[in-house]
Amino acid sequence: MHQENNDQVKYLAIGFKALRLKGYHPDFNPQGDYKTAKQPVDKGFTEKDFNGLTIEEIEKAEKQGFWIGWLVPAGYIIIDSENPEVIKSMDAIAQMTNCSVQKTNRGKQYLFRCNDKDIPASSEYFCAGGYPVTPRVAEKNYVIMPSTNGRTWECWTEPDKLPELPIILLPHDKENKKQVSLRLAWTVGEEYRKGNLAGWEDIDAAFMAYLIERGLDIDSIHECFRLVFRETYDYVRTEAMYGRAKNLKENGKRLIGSGSFVRSINNRNLNSIRRFLVVVDTCGNQSTDLDGKQRRPSIASELIRIAEPYHLFNDRIFGYAWINNEVLRIQGSAFRQFITNILFKETGQAAGTEAINRALNIIEGKALFEGDNVELHNRLANYQGSFYYDMGNGRAVKITAEGWTIDNSPPILFKRHAHQIPQIDPERGGTVDKIFDFMNIMNPYDRLLLAVILVALFIPDIIHPLFYFRGGQGSGKTKAADFIKQLVDPSKLEVFMTPQNKTELIQTMQHHYLCVFDNVSFIPDWFSDVLSTSITGGGQSKRKLYTDDEDVIFSFKRCVAMTAINLCITRSDLLDRSIIIGFRSIDPTQRKEESKMIAEFEAEKPRILGAIFDALSTAMRIYPHIRLNALPRMADFCRWGCAIAEALGYDQDEFLDTYYENIHEQHDEIISGNTLAQAIIKLMRGRPHWFGLVGDLYDELKKLANVSREDKTFPSHSNKLRAHIERIKPNLLEAGIDVDISPVHCEDGTPVTIRNNRFTITTSCTQNHLGEVTQTLQ
Repeated sequence: MHQENNDQVKYLAIGFKALRLKGYHPDFNPQGDYKTAKQPVDKGFTEKDFNGLTIEEIEKAEKQGFWIGWLVPAGYIIIDSENPEVIKSMDAIAQMTNCSVQKTNRGKQYLFRCNDKDIPASSEYFCAGGYPVTPRVAEKNYVIMPSTNGRTWECWTEPDKLPELPIILLPHDKENKKQVSLRLAWTVGEEYRKGNLAGWEDIDAAFMAYLIERGLDIDSIHECFRLVFRETYDYVRTEAMYGRAKNLKENGKRLIGSGSFVRSINNRNLNSIRRFLVVVDTCGNQSTDLDGKQRRPSIASELIRIAEPYHLFNDRIFGYAWINNEVLRIQGSAFRQFITNILFKETGQAAGTEAINRALNIIEGKALFEGDNVELHNRLANYQGSFYYDMGNGRAVKITAEGWTIDNSPPILFKRHAHQIPQIDPERGGTVDKIFDFMNIMNPYDRLLLAVILVALFIPDIIHPLFYFRGGQGSGKTKAADFIKQLVDPSKLEVFMTPQNKTELIQTMQHHYLCVFDNVSFIPDWFSDVLSTSITGGGQSKRKLYTDDEDVIFSFKRCVAMTAINLCITRSDLLDRSIIIGFRSIDPTQRKEESKMIAEFEAEKPRILGAIFDALSTAMRIYPHIRLNALPRMADFCRWGCAIAEALGYDQDEFLDTYYENIHEQHDEIISGNTLAQAIIKLMRGRPHWFGLVGDLYDELKKLANVSREDKTFPSHSNKLRAHIERIKPNLLEAGIDVDISPVHCEDGTPVTIRNNRFTITTSCTQNHLGEVTQTLQ
């Protein structure tokens, strides 16, 4: 058991005892023989008062070249196998039950808890699943689990979590026709693979007839055929053969093949099979006839029975089940594992893929057509006037104007994705500003903006600005964005690289409440468009399957963050939804090891999270009283921002001034990085207005611009001038320049009027000149 010391201690504490094995120690096993290697060195290990090795003695023995064996105490059992086909079945059971699995030199051992007195001590038996296993029962004999030259635990389960030996691994019931038939099927399969049934091409049809004549139902026959044919088992062929045989049986006709199956076994002297034929014929009939009388429920029916008590519902697209305060998608792996695990625990039956799929289709049909329609959210939800934050573990934080609490039985609100991890419990007594101990923000005023944004991220349904962390290498912007991600939407995936296509981006946006894109160097137009739409609220349609025309609609409103060295946003529509936070390089004398910084953040995280909920609760009381004379862009965020700023101890005017200053800086950034905008500003320098046609304007601007081949901010032709100007029009307006391209195309071209609103000129002069130009253009 080559694990960490604390793992070994846990096993020692429940009665396991360590002892030295000879291994390949030169003094005890000079020949390097494997059987010798497994032999104990220590004497008296079979006595009850044998103490075994301590942790220090284990370490010393391993350094000396000994192997370490483990004496298994009463109440435990090991299922041992070296048969590859048995190991496949055992691995499936191990995955379902989470037992401990140890590799041996030729096979595997599976450790379970077991106090069953009827299990033989060490001889091989056929289990209820139909295949042979070798038990090592600790309470009936001493059992040593030997290490295997360094290759030991494939799956190590803590002692208190070891499962009970499942029913399917108990010795088969000789009076149960199905279990005996499974044992027969295993033996037929073994002889079939050895070639002893070669030349008998219709063995499946003959064996089918034999099983039907003995009263087995279709589910039992499927289980038998899986044991016979293993990887070549064909579900569709088996169903078809059963259907034909059933039709013959119902019409009073004889089934062909049953007699020839028995005769062939006898003629070939296959005693390994023949001895079971008599048992099948003489044991009690636990199955059913084809007419359905006294039919035992099928595995699919059992799975449906297991699922029905749970609340089944839908979101108009998929079916879901509410299980242990968790929303599980019916066609998802978690729900599949849940119901098959219960089936296995209750009946000892392992459900096959076909039975599972049949059951899931029926269960989802019930959810879609009989269940309630429920709107499901990702991480945040507004429900009956309260904000709910999904903790990711079946609980939620409920935030109201009166305060916040952890709700251990929240309403059905959230669906989760595999990447999401549970949030730590929040604690009271912290401050939101503590987050800035882990950030190197350049402008002190940006702290107010970021603190407001951080709290606002916990408000569902409003439009949240994209927060853009910009700074040079070594400024800590990526780690700062990661910390915010872990506060808001903790995930195994911290920050993302830029997606390569639109579909990949939409999938990411659908599955994350807060999407953080790291080290962005270029934003293609399609990327910018999807981000803009997802921030304000948008959706995407795609076919559910390639074989039909049914659509799946993805609809979401998401929070987005980016980190970059330079400003990569060139589209004004995305910039209008953004707030830029500058980061400065960290002083080398102030730099910390990342592991230390993460540990400090994790220690402070519960109180920062609690402070966020405190601020949000206070803001919910203030928000109804906030009145603004003029609403800027992102109006909902701005009003909430004023309430949050007051909740954090600031004045709302401080927030608005900082917010507008950030907006102004963004426009300056766009203009300074846009060749077309720079050319228009040069053109209007010292003049109140410009009148002319699009073609003339393009020629004049091109003379003023220094355009490189890679520059995409200046149009390549005059017919693209309108589209380029529309993208930067809000930025030019911020600079006082209004460009108006007429929607009407005249004979000579399209008229353009440019006004410099920051140029002082008399009204009469302007009006006279406008009249002259208008007459000329007409």
